[in-house]
Amino acid sequence: MFTDGEHCGIMNAVGAVAHRRERTILRRAGEAIERLGLRWRILPTEDRKRAPQPDAVVRLIHPNGQIELDVEVKARPDPRIAGALRGNDSAEKPRLLVADYINPELAERLREEEIHFVDAAGNVYLKAEGLYLFVKGEKDKLRLKAERERRRAFQPTGLKLIFALLCRPELAEGDYRTLAATAGVALGTVQWVMRDLIKDGFVLRLGKYDRRLVDPKGLLDAWIPAFLRDLRPRLLLQRFEAKEMQWWRTTDLRRHHAWWGGEPAAARLTKYLRPGALTIYADKIPARLVAEMHLKKDDDGHIEMRKKFWHFEMEEEERTVPPVLVYADLLGLGDPRARETAERLFDERIDGPFRAHLARWAR
Repeated sequence: MFTDGEHCGIMNAVGAVAHRRERTILRRAGEAIERLGLRWRILPTEDRKRAPQPDAVVRLIHPNGQIELDVEVKARPDPRIAGALRGNDSAEKPRLLVADYINPELAERLREEEIHFVDAAGNVYLKAEGLYLFVKGEKDKLRLKAERERRRAFQPTGLKLIFALLCRPELAEGDYRTLAATAGVALGTVQWVMRDLIKDGFVLRLGKYDRRLVDPKGLLDAWIPAFLRDLRPRLLLQRFEAKEMQWWRTTDLRRHHAWWGGEPAAARLTKYLRPGALTIYADKIPARLVAEMHLKKDDDGHIEMRKKFWHFEMEEEERTVPPVLVYADLLGLGDPRARETAERLFDERIDGPFRAHLARWAR
């Protein structure tokens, strides 16, 4: 429990980190806009009675006129941002989403729903009288290369540590040796990963030995693409095929020291998805399960065995991997139905624990 003074200090520090990140994103987005031949001016926000307050107000000056927009800054927006911005019809000015990066799929969705956006890489959608701009698929290659070299936190061993933090946010508050043992990584890995996470604003350092995970959702959004690209492919043990797929419903993986991931895990946790493929995580291929279910090796098979990469205990009720991993598995499928299930899983199983963690130390 914190005193009022400690609580205010923490909240001010968290706010300072967020404000600094927003200013950096705004500056980089403005530079991208000006590279496209427009002028970008950030205006003072004088009307403090407006609710909700925009993060900023900008004036865009183009060859045929100018337009003022209320800005919403989101470092790593996901598809749900479209509904949030579309649902806010009370804004007096058109709204502009400003982000660090907007992927092509989200860019297309925002354009279809006529939501203005610009990111630091130069992806943009702007539509007004005398103005139409739509650019998608741009990548800030120099920045991405520099970040990959600098942010070792998002290399494979660092991704294992981040996964432990996402599943057990309180681990950020403990000693590094406990965190290393829980994540299954070397002590040196913990030291440089935590330095990167503090530098990027995901973890807040309040003293030499006092730390807090202050942006679990932002860290999750940053972890997923790196996990899908750099760690998940390394976890594949073998693919199999079976004559029928319904055996998973009655199979108790506890007998095989394994856990459901992907679609079957989502089906058990949300009761919303009928699996078209099966994912199992285990320390090694469960030979007895393969024999009992008459599974045949098949490089294109619909049953995948993946290496378990975490070292902490899990709930046994549904015999699934942690919801954070199920969420990532679903998003990796790129299927609309899987994405819809992932959003439901986030709301039901991930967002609540994240909010409870933040509320616990902010009280």
